[in-house]
This record gives sequence, structure tokens and C-alpha cells, in this order.
Amino acid sequence: MVIEGRAQEPARMAPAGAVTARRRLDGWKSDPAGLLDWLRPQLTPTELDSIARADFGDAEANLKILRDIQATGLISQPLGGCLPSSLEFVRWTAKTDHVMRAFACALLLLEAAGPTWRDGDEATMEILIESCLALGDEAMARAVGLLVTMVEAYAETRHELPFAHLGVLIAAAARDPRDPRLPRLVEQLIEAAAVASGYGADVPRVDWLLDQTRYDSKHKEWRKLAARYLGE
Repeated sequence: MVIEGRAQEPARMAPAGAVTARRRLDGWKSDPAGLLDWLRPQLTPTELDSIARADFGDAEANLKILRDIQATGLISQPLGGCLPSSLEFVRWTAKTDHVMRAFACALLLLEAAGPTWRDGDEATMEILIESCLALGDEAMARAVGLLVTMVEAYAETRHELPFAHLGVLIAAAARDPRDPRLPRLVEQLIEAAAVASGYGADVPRVDWLLDQTRYDSKHKEWRKLAARYLGE
């Protein structure tokens, strides 16, 4: 929409208002804003500038959006401009700056929890878990809340839905392997994969989850996380 010759900027809102809730994951609490709010004050001006300039595009416009998100915690749906491509680049490259990488992943997933569709959410979830593990238990607790949001947001036919279940399962097990909610979550993961894949009763089978996506760059890491935290 154009008003008086200027493109109208997308409305900014709290993360809870930007996501879609299609279902409830019984026994778990969705927390769209928790991780973002925890990360925002930890970002330095240098890190914000690095995110803004991570990919080709209008770095100044990106920086303006990022500063506003840091100051207010409000986001737009979609995020706007060329910011998503910069966030995607940071997702892949900021391997040691876990605050910056987790922040980028959180924003990408919040956008994905609404009507905006982009490729690679399943990889983003794995990378988010990696960075939150490095940042400690507080980050992991908030990551669980964000991943529950993703479980509740994806349509049943989206192959990302069972990956979101897997993300909640691994993140929760990393915090407490004796969490009594985990066995039921395994069942829900299998049920979600059966619907999303179309394989039905043939799930689980060899590679019953990972073969649902062509984005295989993080398959090795998903397997490592599963072996480490779900082995028992």
C-alpha cells in the first residue's frame, strides 16, 4: 500500500501477535518472545552492524530495523526489506558468536511462525539449539518456549512440523533427560511425521524424519544431538 507517495511500513507488533497458533502442545508453554527478549540486551552495536551488513542489500535500512527490534522487542510480519537474507547469512557463518547467531535464528523462526514462508527452517532450528547450548541453561529454557511456538504454528502438512517436535524434544531433554513429558513428545513427533510425510503407518523407518527435507546440511548435527541427548 502507498500513502502520499510513500510505501507504508509493515506494522510492528509483539512476537505473540506475529505468530499463528494452529494447535496447542499439551503440557508445554509457548513463549514467542522469551529468547528474543533475553538476547536483545546482549547484542553490541558492532554485532548489530555485522548482522545488517552480512549480505548484499541496504545495510542502513537493516540496521534501522535491528535497532528498533533491540530497543522495543517488536517485529513486523514479514520482517521487511533485505533483513531476512542477512539473518540467513549470519545463521550459517556466525559459528562462534552464539548471541548473534541465536538472535538471527530466533528472528527467522518468528517470521516462519507467521504467514511468511522461507526455506530452511529445519536447519535454523538445529543451529538455534547449538547456539543456545553454548549460551547455557537460561537460553535453552527460552529456546524450548520458542520451539513450542513453532510446533503450534506449522500446518500439519508442513515437513518442518516434525522437526519442530524434534527440536522441543532435544532441547527439553538437554535440560532434563528425566522430564516425564518426553515419552509423549516422542509419540507426537512420530504422529506428526506420519501425517507430514504421507507415509502413515510406515513411520518410523530408516531415515523416517531426515528424508523429508532436501536441506541435508544439518543432518549430521541433528543425529549428533539425538545421540547425545536422546540415547537413553
